[in-house]
Amino acid sequence: MSEKPARVRYLKTADVARLCGVTTATVRKWVEVGGLKSFRLPGGCQMRFHREDVLEFMRHSGFLKAWETLPEEKYA
Repeated sequence: MSEKPARVRYLKTADVARLCGVTTATVRKWVEVGGLKSFRLPGGCQMRFHREDVLEFMRHSGFLKAWETLPEEKYA
């Protein structure tokens, strides 16, 4: 019996901005300067973020305490 792989959910720029309480322009600037990891979709226009990368960035930048996490139901 095979198990289904866990569904991977990526965050959009607007999701990260909302979580951090900043604008999408600020999120794009964080990516530009190398503070936040992202990847682009095949068309090259849209950025996406791995949940764990966002968590690491938020903890490192003081947006989350070490024991806090993102809400599981929306950002799982």
